[in-house]
Formats: sequence, structure tokens, C-alpha cells
Amino acid sequence: MTDSVPIANHPDRALPRLVARLKPTLTGCPWHDVDAMLRSAGLRPTRQRMALGWRLFGKGARHLSAEMLYEEATLAKVPVSLATVYNTLNQLTDAGLLR
Repeated sequence: MTDSVPIANHPDRALPRLVARLKPTLTGCPWHDVDAMLRSAGLRPTRQRMALGWRLFGKGARHLSAEMLYEEATLAKVPVSLATVYNTLNQLTDAGLLR
């Protein structure tokens, strides 16, 4: 008897599905893109994460401090505390979405 694996369950066939799940397809809409990025990283897209993610990822690559992000969110009337900003940045970093 051979130790054959059915084609549908072969490990080499699972890898592309895993990669597709981890790297979301960007739509060009920052709101949907942030939602997909959070979900692919295993994070729930809460209102605070979505609002902060939209400000982080929707405006292109830029460097921000937690205080700057908090100020932007406050000016945009996003109800978020500075502690939530720090926690969200740590979660995004742990998930590999930020460095």
C-alpha cells in the first residue's frame, strides 16, 4: 500500500488557498480594504480598528506617532481614547500589518 494523499487534500494544493486567505485582494476602496486586511490577519473589524485603519492605510505610506493618529481621529470625530490607539497599533504590529 502507498501513502498517497488525495489530490484535493494534497499539502501543495492547500498552500495557494492559504496564501490567498492571508493576502486579501485590494479593491481600491479604503474601507473594504481595511476590513479585508483586518479579517485576513485574524482581527475583528471593530469600529475603532476600522476608523484607525482607514486613517493609517487609506492615506498611503506615511509615518505617524500614536499621538498624531489620536489627534487625526479626534479631529474626524472618531470616539477613541489614546489607550485604544496604542492597543490597536500594538495589535496591528503583532498581526504583521505594521512595523
